[in-house]
Amino acid sequence: MSVKNLTVGSVLSETQFYKIQSVQGDSVLLTTDNNETIQMSKGYATSLCESADDFTTESKVTRTELVDKFLSSARTAMTVHYNKKVDPAAIKKSIVALYPNKGKMISELEFSKAVAKAINLKGEERIMRGRHYGVQDSNGRISFVDMDLPSTDPSSRFRLVDPRTLNWLIVGGVKYVVK
Repeated sequence: MSVKNLTVGSVLSETQFYKIQSVQGDSVLLTTDNNETIQMSKGYATSLCESADDFTTESKVTRTELVDKFLSSARTAMTVHYNKKVDPAAIKKSIVALYPNKGKMISELEFSKAVAKAINLKGEERIMRGRHYGVQDSNGRISFVDMDLPSTDPSSRFRLVDPRTLNWLIVGGVKYVVK
């Protein structure tokens, strides 16, 4: 859009994501994805912006409901909590650590429990704040823009989220938690 084409009565729209830099009196200082600094009133921010972190309600949902909520909330500020992919080296290390000849003999039952625990690993927990555009790869993972990573190029902040590993999600003022 050209500034010279702005006329009284023209209709404009905006889709922008901000990170709060400071809150001063009745104003909020924000940074855009393009690293531009803008200021808006608290009233404008509270009535027209969605928060990725703020929630007033917590709802226990099934994993399927959580995934559906995540997938249907494209282009919305949100916080996701999930487990990263398990590192095969961590599994190997965990199983090798079970080797019984390290000075202590254990029973078959104790060994069986230890093996079950070793192979039931979850990936590292991660919390990200940002958004996604509903784009899935061939494995069903969602490209998520992590707005806590410093960059002026949103494409350098994409991280993959497997919706099946979500533990909780904050979106639209509600924290959805897997039952």
